[in-house]
Amino acid sequence: MKTQVIASTLAAALIAASGIAYATNSKGQVSLEGAAVGSYLGKTEAEVRTALEAKGFAVTEVEIEKDELEFDVKKDGKAYEIEVDPSTGKITETELEDHD
Repeated sequence: MKTQVIASTLAAALIAASGIAYATNSKGQVSLEGAAVGSYLGKTEAEVRTALEAKGFAVTEVEIEKDELEFDVKKDGKAYEIEVDPSTGKITETELEDHD
């Protein structure tokens, strides 16, 4: 329990120091401020792009598949992947891209 508290405190400090609000859940997904899993962004590429840009994300690439809209975005110097279900317009997955 003590180790978990220390790890959580350290993670919070690192997140605060990075300058962007996000946290990782137990599935490894990133919960971004303004773009959390389950949030509604839109059902079309244009709607989602507009919503993301309004939240301060720069869209760098879009992949459109039958059951998924996948957006590669950047914000505050970090790259993310955000997946949206076009049938609901909701975010289904978010990931911090690690390009190291």
